[in-house]
Amino acid sequence: MGITREAIAKHVGRTESWASLVETGKRKPDIDVVPALARALQKDPKALTQLYIQQFHPGVARVLFDVPAPEVSDQQPSVTDSEICRSLAELPDDIRGEVERLVRTLHGHYSAPPGFD
Repeated sequence: MGITREAIAKHVGRTESWASLVETGKRKPDIDVVPALARALQKDPKALTQLYIQQFHPGVARVLFDVPAPEVSDQQPSVTDSEICRSLAELPDDIRGEVERLVRTLHGHYSAPPGFD
């Protein structure tokens, strides 16, 4: 038998109804809850956090995990830049700050989107 919603909710400091909404896909967990959720599910917190970022913030995942961006022609606007900016805007302030520092560090290897510097 697996872990109950009640046990997961208690482990991550949320309500059982929150756990139900996450389980059914009606709500995504906040990124700051993912490590505790991983421990409750006996999964690797780093791996689950990476999976979360890839699933919900693909633009950020491309920067953090060195996933190649899709090819974009000169005639069309860069979807990649707007995805990154949108994904960064959705992150909590402390996580966004860490990502911004990482991008600045990688700036020689990655061209940051306009307005990001």
